Amino acid sequence: MIEKKIGQMIITGFRGKSMSEESLKILVEQIKGGKIGGLIFLNYNLENRKQILNLTKKLGEIDVEYPLFMAVDQEGGEVQRLNSKNGFKDFPPAEHIASLPEGEAYLVYYEMAEMLAEAGFNLNLAPVVDINLNPDNPVIGKRKRSFSPDPDTVIRYAQIMIEAHNDVGVLTVLKHYPGYGSSKSDPHIKPVYLTEAYREEELIPFKELIKRRKAKVIMTAHTVNKRVDPKLPASLSRTHLQEILRNRLGYKGVIITDDLQMPAITSRYSFEDTVVNALNAGNDILLFANYFAPDINLADSVIRAVLSAIDRGKIKEERVEESFNRIVELKKGLPSWK
Repeated sequence: MIEKKIGQMIITGFRGKSMSEESLKILVEQIKGGKIGGLIFLNYNLENRKQILNLTKKLGEIDVEYPLFMAVDQEGGEVQRLNSKNGFKDFPPAEHIASLPEGEAYLVYYEMAEMLAEAGFNLNLAPVVDINLNPDNPVIGKRKRSFSPDPDTVIRYAQIMIEAHNDVGVLTVLKHYPGYGSSKSDPHIKPVYLTEAYREEELIPFKELIKRRKAKVIMTAHTVNKRVDPKLPASLSRTHLQEILRNRLGYKGVIITDDLQMPAITSRYSFEDTVVNALNAGNDILLFANYFAPDINLADSVIRAVLSAIDRGKIKEERVEESFNRIVELKKGLPSWK
């Protein structure tokens, strides 16, 4: 059924902390109906250890054909949803990790991955493999989210993080393709243009980790480089995703968008155009954090937009089939696969 295949392509955020809340009851019905393939948890979903463990356990017990992606941003430093404020451990930022001996870095990330798995999460939206080319970058450099200005160091420590998570059974996501370290602005606020600043070396970590077969999921960035695509950001660009990522770099895994409700996207594109462009570009999973404009019926809106686009010839049904097959293949590696 095409609707359920589209549903597997949706990871959405939600409001609420308890299964007794009305918003969670609606969410559960959507999950049971195959309209959602995964959930992303943000700070307002995570109050304390007991509450978090109860919430993820109950959501994980929902009877579904394919296990849910239970996703969270757990990089360390400023970006870690599980932390000492909600009953878990704080981990250092990537910049600090890169100063540690490799064996010690592995142990840190193994502990992080164990913590995530025990808390019910199976998809960590990390590591950041952006190269720290602009220390004043408000999203990467200033927040110490990059391992290093040196591509080899980024590759080495990102691989350590990936392998530590793999050893525990938690999936990882390389971000933010095609490289975000040289940018000067924040996509959470406005569109990001880096035509002049972008350097080809920013592709090196992605290229090498793909070559080493360490990349199972890659997240796309809402950055505009007019030398590559004069109109569309990388996250919505077939040139970036098909011609470069898939064809030139040989990537065969799952591609996930960054949050499609960031102002970098919503300030330029309608909801329908965003969905159509994202799929035609080659993204497999559409991520809607549901943060800026929460909508409990978001998944229904995405499914309707895709079905309408198929009816109008704007999207080929085969495009949905391709993504669905990649997602199911990825989910087969989850511990909860039946």
